[in-house]
Amino acid sequence: MDSKDAAIRLERAAALAEERAEAEAKAEAARIEAEAAELAKRDAKFAEAGLTPAGNDVYYMFADQSNYTCGYWDCAYVVLLAMSGCPNSLYVEAAVTRNGVDIGLANHLAAAVPVEGQVNAHLEDFSGSGDGFRITKVNCF
Repeated sequence: MDSKDAAIRLERAAALAEERAEAEAKAEAARIEAEAAELAKRDAKFAEAGLTPAGNDVYYMFADQSNYTCGYWDCAYVVLLAMSGCPNSLYVEAAVTRNGVDIGLANHLAAAVPVEGQVNAHLEDFSGSGDGFRITKVNCF
């Protein structure tokens, strides 16, 4: 084999490698686009059910107050749905509010959550001064 043949083969190999890389990049872009479309579709479906995305593939909504009672302190229950599960724990944090202003903090730490598992997080306003809760953080560990 002479150097001209080797150069031609090298050019062909480089062209094939470039074509393969472009095809893989297009396939990856298509996969990412399909995943994003599926997630948007799921978000819309959950939004219709009153669930809000919280990140980390977790959705939440406040439970209807007619379904629970609080003790001495004002409270709220938050229903969390962990689509991918949380293998170690699920943490939710909320601002205690009064007239729309943050005046305190309430939180709940749940144990491991299975895939598509649900957690009913109990939040309490131990200050007795708030009139509502606003979710500020949801972490899946």
